[in-house]
Amino acid sequence: MLGIGTAALDSTGTASLILNGLAAGSHNQTATYSGDLNFKDKASVVVAETVQDFQIVLDGSSGTHISAAVLRGAVATYQVQSAPVNGSTFVGNVTLSLAGLTIGATYTISPASINVGSSTQVINVETHQLRFAVGCRCRT
Repeated sequence: MLGIGTAALDSTGTASLILNGLAAGSHNQTATYSGDLNFKDKASVVVAETVQDFQIVLDGSSGTHISAAVLRGAVATYQVQSAPVNGSTFVGNVTLSLAGLTIGATYTISPASINVGSSTQVINVETHQLRFAVGCRCRT
């Protein structure tokens, strides 16, 4: 048995351990107590945990980066597809967001999240560049 961590009891007699870095796939977890002078050793029932990864396909080609120049007042639309890598459905909710836009740009993602139980999902992403107007009163 591989020991992956320890956790102290809190004031209610509960111990919590957060597991980070598990690879995608199924993992069986068992909590054990080795015992002491007052209490016997004990093991919990096995808890099956599934760690799921997903892939994103951008505009029909597998990759991680697409870009487009968006003129002021124009809209760029991307179609993104997300699918679970191991398994046929998502086992947890996935919330989508976009980062790295230029100042004044906004975006819309539809749908904004992928619900648990969904399979491959087509996601539309639109970026909007605000239209700026500059005026000048000039005298000649």
